[in-house]
Amino acid sequence: MAEKVALEIDIDAKGAATTLGQLEQESERLNEELRKVPLGTKAFKDLKQQLVNTNKEIKNTELSMEALDNEQVASELGSVAGAV
Repeated sequence: MAEKVALEIDIDAKGAATTLGQLEQESERLNEELRKVPLGTKAFKDLKQQLVNTNKEIKNTELSMEALDNEQVASELGSVAGAV
C-alpha cells in the first residue's frame, strides 16, 4: 500500500541573488577574487566552480527571456496570419 508523506521545507535565501543584475555583480566579484588566488589551489577551484554556476544561471535567465520573446513573436504572427 502506498504511503503519503508531507514535507515542509524552509529555504533560507539570505544573500542569494534575486535579480539578473545581482547575478552579474556576483560574477564580476568572483572574477576579481579569482585574480587574487593562486592557480591550482582549492580556493581557486572552488571560486571557479562558483563562477561557472553563476554564469550558467545568468545564461539560463537570458535564454528564458529570449524564448519568451520568440513565443510572443510567434503569437503575433499567428494573429496576423489568422486575420488574413
